[in-house]
Amino acid sequence: MASNSMNYTTRLSSKAHYLLTSLKQKTGYSFINIIDYSLGIKSISNNELNNYIPSIGPKVIRSSVDFKPLISKPSSFLIDSFILIPWKYYPNECIKSRQTIFDLVRCKFSTGFFPGFEHITFPVIDNQCWSEIYTKWFKNNLYRQSNFNVFLDNRLKFLLTNGFILRVEPGMYKLNVNFSDEEWELIESISKLPPQDGLKIPYLLKSPKGKAWPLVHNDIFVSKDINEQVQ
Repeated sequence: MASNSMNYTTRLSSKAHYLLTSLKQKTGYSFINIIDYSLGIKSISNNELNNYIPSIGPKVIRSSVDFKPLISKPSSFLIDSFILIPWKYYPNECIKSRQTIFDLVRCKFSTGFFPGFEHITFPVIDNQCWSEIYTKWFKNNLYRQSNFNVFLDNRLKFLLTNGFILRVEPGMYKLNVNFSDEEWELIESISKLPPQDGLKIPYLLKSPKGKAWPLVHNDIFVSKDINEQVQ
């Protein structure tokens, strides 16, 4: 697909590829021109496609406002590791408040370490912290509806639903699983990864309920009532 002068590689179903190939042969237009046309994106190169493919017509799926690019955000497993590892680092505080959890993750994200654990940090590459990698995502992180707060609220809900943590009262949580030494080592190793953009981490832990962690979790676009459920 094309955006201005930039082209991107994407996957198509076999049926979509067959249709595009057929249309390309009939019209002489490229895949990019045909896809742009079908999405209602007009340009000099594809503006006359309706003369050749009247049956398609522009399927406008975009609003009158230009698309807003998705904000790059950290891996779910990375944030989950930031949420879980404090139960290993601060075992005497077996019950942790939502505010404490958020403050600890915020500190780790912006400084590279948890309070009192400055020696347990990521290898220095270019002296960047996660907050410098995901600047837009971390912006306004103290606000209730910020990307940071929405994401962490949803990760708490995920950990609750899958049995990793337990809510003992509104806004108060405790660990609900006895991780093995190997599992703690895995969680800690993820939390110690050096900041880097585009990091994709596969989910390697199993839910105490016997469910595998999903590879994809739509955790940023959630309704307000979902956020309120984890308080």
